[in-house]
Amino acid sequence: MELKRLIYLVLITVLTCTSYRSAYSQEFKELLRAGVNENNNQIGIEYLTKAINLNPNCAECYRSRAFKKNSEEIADYLGAIEDFKTSIRLSHEYPLIDKVYVGIAFSYQSIGNREQAISYYTKAIGELHDLFVQSQLHLIEPYDNRMCLYFKERGVLKFELEDFRGAVIDFDNAIKFLGKCSFPSDTKLKNLKSFALGSLGRFTEVKQIMEIAIDNFVPKESWNWDTQRFEANYRDKAESMYLLG
Repeated sequence: MELKRLIYLVLITVLTCTSYRSAYSQEFKELLRAGVNENNNQIGIEYLTKAINLNPNCAECYRSRAFKKNSEEIADYLGAIEDFKTSIRLSHEYPLIDKVYVGIAFSYQSIGNREQAISYYTKAIGELHDLFVQSQLHLIEPYDNRMCLYFKERGVLKFELEDFRGAVIDFDNAIKFLGKCSFPSDTKLKNLKSFALGSLGRFTEVKQIMEIAIDNFVPKESWNWDTQRFEANYRDKAESMYLLG
């Protein structure tokens, strides 16, 4: 009789625990789904925080919350950095890991830390290249578009730090990938490259770029390649175009 009673208690305990775990798992899944799909970023963050409280080892929760913290209306860039790094520590096996590094780069860029932003764009470029080589990523997500964007953003940061040679190299790489992808125009990239070249005093190369691709960059009637007037005209227009994006 005592043995039957003991078996009964064990079964009740097991069934109760199983039911609890199932309810716990269901609540977690619902919170994660709601947080990821919520358009209101503040509410989405609240859902994801509750999901993290239930499962603090969920890399996807931290990653999704980080992207929401990086949004313009939330602008919690330090919080985003912490969440992105936690997601990487918990799991590096994310098929779009380069976007996580870009998220960190954007956070650092937003708080004015250009050096760290550059380092994370560099990580993103390396990770994306490795993913492409290993798994033919171009079948999953546009590879060239992303490489073009990452080189361009890193080039802008290098330009802002007055690493004009590094900026020219990055803009060249961005233009190379631009030729393979669906971006509508390479004018902006060539403008940026021209401004970097001009900052190095390489005006012959600027002239070549303008003649080939940017007829409206400086009006043809005002071109004067051999005088200081051209250089001043170029600098003013290039700087204005750069600052206007």
